[in-house]
Amino acid sequence: AKFYDTTNKKIGYIDTKGTIVVPQKYIFASRFSEGIAFVKETATSPTTAINKKGQPLFELDNNTRPMPEGFVNGFSIVMVKPLPGKNAYLNYIDKTGKLLLPEPVKTAEPFNNNYAVIKGNDDEMILINNKGIKAFDQLLKYLGKSAIKGIYFYSNEPTRGFGLIDITGKRRT
Repeated sequence: AKFYDTTNKKIGYIDTKGTIVVPQKYIFASRFSEGIAFVKETATSPTTAINKKGQPLFELDNNTRPMPEGFVNGFSIVMVKPLPGKNAYLNYIDKTGKLLLPEPVKTAEPFNNNYAVIKGNDDEMILINNKGIKAFDQLLKYLGKSAIKGIYFYSNEPTRGFGLIDITGKRRT
């Protein structure tokens, strides 16, 4: 868990027994997720991913910021500086800090069972796998996960209702 030291006004981490495991030296610190947290020591220092021992794993560049969810199923959604002429600003990073998608997207959902829903600059929704590859070629106006593993709600005409589609693009209803 994070803790705040009122003396030096910095954040550190403690274990379940209350023992300090990462010293209080950060002005920003996220929660740990999948064994990784994001921290900043100063306003001008890079955002750094650390492990539970406080050891640095990788740094984010100045144009990249972590989202609060942290890592989910091996990936963290990050905000990135938009490309010229584009308004998309989300991407994924893996646990080495490598970006997953070649260009940012408008929306990015956390990965669930190795798949995630994204919305590109064309406002079409796409299902991708954990390699950043489209699961199927269809572009949809709406795509959202259902309670059934591998099945998503979809629609090309949201005013007419929704159907079900699987991860191969086969329409189930």
